[in-house]
Amino acid sequence: MHPNLQIDSNNKGDISSHSEHSDKFAVSNRFFSLAQIPDLRKMVIRVFSMSKIYAMTGWRIGFVHSDEENISEIVKVHDALVTCAPTVSQYAAIAALDFADKEAKEFCRQYQERRDLICGYLDELPEVFSYQKPNSSYFVFPKIARTFMERTRTNTEKSQHKSVLGQRKSVSWDFATDLLNKAHVAVVPGIAFGPSGEGHIRLSFGRNEKDIHEAMKRIKNYFNE
Repeated sequence: MHPNLQIDSNNKGDISSHSEHSDKFAVSNRFFSLAQIPDLRKMVIRVFSMSKIYAMTGWRIGFVHSDEENISEIVKVHDALVTCAPTVSQYAAIAALDFADKEAKEFCRQYQERRDLICGYLDELPEVFSYQKPNSSYFVFPKIARTFMERTRTNTEKSQHKSVLGQRKSVSWDFATDLLNKAHVAVVPGIAFGPSGEGHIRLSFGRNEKDIHEAMKRIKNYFNE
């Protein structure tokens, strides 16, 4: 699973740039990177963040990995924009990389349990949700059946709910708003991730199991009303 995958064309051909919170953050053991393909190694730029796998949100530290020729070009621009990451963040990152493998594995174990928990609840509502089980990160992005999406839209149209610009929002936005108002569960509407996300919602299993149980029970009750 590679979030933020994009292809940028230059005069040397296509370069694939993708963000990886860390290959250690894969919930399953089937992590794959395009950089593993020999013919693509010089065409791949991997951008890593320390925020998720090492719980270092706020330290603002990460690193980039690519072919030496690509890195030399990146440095030319980077040097003109950024002096360096804070010294304390650099030392914290070194400590995490050198000594935190045990904690990283424990994070993955816990996230796998939480993923299986939230997916189990989704499986109990097959008429509502269809999804692909995530093998990385701590989000699942289920698609909502059109019947339920349209029902939500009908309900919100009665209240003439408008956006701040006075325009109708998307069905996933309407659904997320209705779920928040009636079930008191906050999700992210799929449209927030672009047109292809419409009809989906994003659920996080980064919370503890108690919170996941409570949220999913509320969602089940919402659909059973």
